[in-house]
Amino acid sequence: MYRDYKLFDEVLKKIEDGMQITFTPKNVAYGDTFLIFNKYCRKQTITFHTKCVPFWIEFDGDEPMRLEECPDSFFESILKNI
Repeated sequence: MYRDYKLFDEVLKKIEDGMQITFTPKNVAYGDTFLIFNKYCRKQTITFHTKCVPFWIEFDGDEPMRLEECPDSFFESILKNI
């Protein structure tokens, strides 16, 4: 898988521990299909955890995930909303 490390580095520079972003179908980056929205889930809040390495994110009602395992399209959505 190709990874755009510039996007990842840019996200790392702008996030802080405990920072939250709420995503809706209207504020994700074009082409980002990482978050799944449906009639039961119209928004998704993520929380960044940066006090230990690796950094990870916590999703409302879902399992946490290492930040570095997220796709580049999701990084674009993060940057769009910071």
